[in-house]
Amino acid sequence: MKRKRLRFGEGFRVAIGNRRAQAAEMVLAPGDAEGSGDNRHRGADQWLYVVAGTGKATVNGRRYVLRRGALMLIERGDDHRIANTFIHCTAPV
Repeated sequence: MKRKRLRFGEGFRVAIGNRRAQAAEMVLAPGDAEGSGDNRHRGADQWLYVVAGTGKATVNGRRYVLRRGALMLIERGDDHRIANTFIHCTAPV
């Protein structure tokens, strides 16, 4: 068994993994994205859980809305891109 306390620093890093799967920490600033047209994990599945905010996942050309509490399995070989679509607004006083 593996166990890890997540710290959610800026950027992306694999927290725990093995040959078949990995869990990673990723913090994206509003408007930022991770991945591109050739972003595929050849060796492991990857789980994505949204802790806060909103976003968009594009997996194998199909778009999915991401909100707090969303859980997604990105399987080995899936082409994927994750974007933070959260826009922070402040109302005038």
